[in-house]
Amino acid sequence: MSLPSNVSTLLVTLPSSPLPPHFSGRKYTKSLYSDILPKETGLSTGFKPCGFIELATSPDRLEEYRRISTFNRFQGVDVREITPEEVNEKFPLCDVSDVLAGFYVPTDGRVNPYDACQAFARGAREKGGRIIEDAPVKNVIVEGERGERR
Repeated sequence: MSLPSNVSTLLVTLPSSPLPPHFSGRKYTKSLYSDILPKETGLSTGFKPCGFIELATSPDRLEEYRRISTFNRFQGVDVREITPEEVNEKFPLCDVSDVLAGFYVPTDGRVNPYDACQAFARGAREKGGRIIEDAPVKNVIVEGERGERR
């Protein structure tokens, strides 16, 4: 089954889909799109490593991004604080006049949304999931590892 071109989102029900205990959002997501989904489903997500830069333009944001980057480095993500000049070298169209620092992750990337959706759909079906199209979501129920609802 392939999705019609006008379908941009899916409601997928799975018997269970726990996150791994070592979950680190950025690192796991990159692995999911670049390795896990293609290997498990045989479909490419269109992942292209192109890097990612977040810009800090205020002292508060600079402090927040430094904390986040410290946590990400602890999780094994290569996050580099770069100067406004380095931001401009990597992205010449960016006006860095108010930038205090950039936070660059060279291994981050992007996916083709249609391809990623197809891979998720195939993976869901292969694991016993059901795909329901054109259905409004009225409630989300999350069951924990012990079956309790939250």
